[in-house]
Amino acid sequence: MRAIAGTALANWRQRVRQPSFLVVLLASAALAHLAVPEPDSLWVMVNLGEYRPEYNSAYVGTAAALSGALWLSLAGFYVVGGIGEQGRAAAVAELVAASPLRGWAHHAGRFAGNLAVLATMAAALAAAAAAVQWARGEAVAVDPVALLLPFLVLTLPVLAVAAAAAVLADAVPRLRGGVGNLLWLPVWLTLVLAGQDRVLGAGPVAESLRAQLVEQGLAQDAAEFSVGLMQLDAPPQVFPWTGFALSGDYLAQRLSVVVCALLVALLPALWFRRSAAGRSGGAASGTPREEARPWRPTVYRRLAAAPGTGPGAFPRTVAARFRLLARTMPRWWWAVAAAVNTAALAVPAEAVPTVLLAAWIWPVLLWSALGTRHPGDETADELLAAAPARRRVAAEWAAGVLLAALTGLGPLVRMAATGDWPGAAAWAGGALFVTALALLLGTVSGTRRLFQAGYVALWYLVFNGVSGVDFLGAVRDGGRLTGPSPAAVALAAAVLFAVAAAVAEYRHLRR
Repeated sequence: MRAIAGTALANWRQRVRQPSFLVVLLASAALAHLAVPEPDSLWVMVNLGEYRPEYNSAYVGTAAALSGALWLSLAGFYVVGGIGEQGRAAAVAELVAASPLRGWAHHAGRFAGNLAVLATMAAALAAAAAAVQWARGEAVAVDPVALLLPFLVLTLPVLAVAAAAAVLADAVPRLRGGVGNLLWLPVWLTLVLAGQDRVLGAGPVAESLRAQLVEQGLAQDAAEFSVGLMQLDAPPQVFPWTGFALSGDYLAQRLSVVVCALLVALLPALWFRRSAAGRSGGAASGTPREEARPWRPTVYRRLAAAPGTGPGAFPRTVAARFRLLARTMPRWWWAVAAAVNTAALAVPAEAVPTVLLAAWIWPVLLWSALGTRHPGDETADELLAAAPARRRVAAEWAAGVLLAALTGLGPLVRMAATGDWPGAAAWAGGALFVTALALLLGTVSGTRRLFQAGYVALWYLVFNGVSGVDFLGAVRDGGRLTGPSPAAVALAAAVLFAVAAAVAEYRHLRR
């Protein structure tokens, strides 16, 4: 138990010191304002059609807990994941495998550490929910038990699933790094949204809300219930709600979710020592050895020449950066991108924005590399580093825009063919915005995960029809754009690029 606790504490300390943790922690506090909007707002997080409960501790805690279960499990995976990559760089796996620490204890400690990090975010959300309840003013008195109990039974089990998924993704070779990050969105959608009763545990909440609506003569048993940020046509009517009951069967079901998550986190212990021994060449047995390798000259093929100077310097720098981005993906990845572009030419015109959404979630792993060092190719980074800071940042942005143009070419051609010029303008603004956002987050944090988490959440909001953040013109009303104007999106992209360039220039001057 001491080994598990020590591993968990070390994992927690390592994560809370990263910039991405601070960003998600602040976002957790802001999430309470989305979960409990203004009393006269049209936005709701728990949809009951024409009604909503009064903002007392029972409902505020439940709404914030459901929001945390949804959003913290999505974004938290990107915060707690990736520790395996850092450990491999420091040969941690070999050291642990050669030590008396058992593999199951190591992974149990990592699971506990991940869950502790996510629980810290949930605690920030709970504290913010109490402040929001007082600020909304409908029921000023805060009941700590009614407020915190939903976080224990609704939020923590879902966060345990995310913590276990992060451990498993770091331990499976094909899921390490960006591939696991990309797959987490569909897995999360399946587990949390499709399994609302089992994984999210929202069944008793829906039953209690419907029952109390019927008792008060406001609705029938078939009153709709859904969780997620949604906009109503009119402000909902308020009714008192005393919370949902916790039966023994329900508590056992929530505990089973945590136990299943722990078992998933312990799965890598089955192959941990064998995998570490294979990498270390004997470290697992306590006798590390080094094998002599013959000297071979290193030849770099198909690499753009050094940027240099002159009128063609900037295009060469753009080509070098784009080649570094493109060469990291296998041919099947580009085949899927081509298939999505081809689909845009065959679907009905009104479905083209949806195809564009699919096309621009596919390159998220490549965009996330902007502003960061290219892993595994230090010499290529040295060549790009030889260029002036301003030209290098501009080339990064241009390479990202070129990637957006290639992966979204099919929707653009279809929009132009059908005369959808507002959609084409939104396409252009979105290409500039996505690249600038990736460049800024990569430059500030130095890691890929901050953009991967932030962009996936932003993409999901657009996918659910939130027009206020629609940066690519996917949310339409009768064919008309309902989100920010393309000019406003382009202006936001310019501001993001300027900030990224300023940060890069400042770091360059401090060297």
